[in-house]
Amino acid sequence: MKRAGLVLLLGLVAGVAQASGLTAGYVAQQCKAEAAPGAAPGACRAVISSYLDGYRQGIYRGVIGAFTLDQQAFESAGAAGAEGFRQRVMPVLAAARKCLEGATPEQVASAYITYVETNPQVAAKGYNSVLQALIADKYCAG
Repeated sequence: MKRAGLVLLLGLVAGVAQASGLTAGYVAQQCKAEAAPGAAPGACRAVISSYLDGYRQGIYRGVIGAFTLDQQAFESAGAAGAEGFRQRVMPVLAAARKCLEGATPEQVASAYITYVETNPQVAAKGYNSVLQALIADKYCAG
């Protein structure tokens, strides 16, 4: 029985890699089902956790890329070299990461359910664009 559960979970996680066709309404339904007392983590947890991990990694890569690929920004570190670069990058990186600081997958999933239920017109859209809008509106605004 444990093996079957593991195979199912791995299948769900593998499916997340090809989850571009998932709608916001479907993911919200999965999240609502998993929020019930005693429910095991499943597709919702995998989708939200994976998205958040990718989002956070994307922030890091974006900030580092902006500084290293933009010659003027890179040269702004001046003669201080690597230490100067670190001093320029770290505050920007900290500010960029702050918007999701402390947000757990469970909290984001709960907010996602509310967001989709409050905005039923988004239910047929791709989950990723709706999740991005939620993060921008709830966690990263201001």
